[in-house]
Amino acid sequence: MPSNEYSILHNDQLSKFSSSGEEVLQLFQLWQKEHGREYGNPEEESSRFKIFQRNLLYINEKNAKRKSLLQYHLGLNKFADMSPEEFKKTYLHEIEKPSKWDNKKVHDDEDDESCENLPSSVDWREKGAVTEVRDQGNCQSHWAFSVTGAIEGLHKIITNKLVPLSVQELVDCDPASKGCAGGYYFNAFGYVINNGGIDTEADYPYIAKNGTCKENANKAVSIDNLLVLDGSEEALLCRASKQPVSVSLDATGLQSYTGLG
Repeated sequence: MPSNEYSILHNDQLSKFSSSGEEVLQLFQLWQKEHGREYGNPEEESSRFKIFQRNLLYINEKNAKRKSLLQYHLGLNKFADMSPEEFKKTYLHEIEKPSKWDNKKVHDDEDDESCENLPSSVDWREKGAVTEVRDQGNCQSHWAFSVTGAIEGLHKIITNKLVPLSVQELVDCDPASKGCAGGYYFNAFGYVINNGGIDTEADYPYIAKNGTCKENANKAVSIDNLLVLDGSEEALLCRASKQPVSVSLDATGLQSYTGLG
């Protein structure tokens, strides 16, 4: 996704703005226009502007501490008028403990004889195994995006066909998860296995809210087991060099994330 869809200004330019002053108000108004943000009354707009100011100060402080261009940077993305508490309540939640089912295998280093001489890095985007970035909206469906992304990548590696899969089917149909109230990818992988497959995004599109499960959904792509890593960096490196992997990430400090470099 182009960087201007994340931020209205290059992140290096933000440092010239303090957290107060007429220029910051103009920056806020430019940001509103860029993101189509309108408020119900002057009081709400004033409140959002104050949050915007605090976020701008935080962004500049964090970016100033970057020691390398390889580190991620922060910017004025679409969450710039949300407080950290509001962002966390809307988009983040505690990871649920997975339910138990039979089609899983815990990774054992002895099972993998091909974990030696691994490449220093692998970018599955360059290999065409990653679909475009999509917006989950105001639905806590990150767990479902993680599952479809991993299966899409594996399907591409095996068949040489990159097929966007239905996040919405997992939101609507996985009985062990809670739709837009959150879920866990461990359970969602189990749903795909037990269901015999998952539909495509084209035939079961994402609507960013809970819907009714389509019982006649196609089973376009299927998997037959899940390999659970032991949590070590070595296991993750080994598996990620072979296929995209689902992981959990604490995104508490990434509200203003805009990319690397």
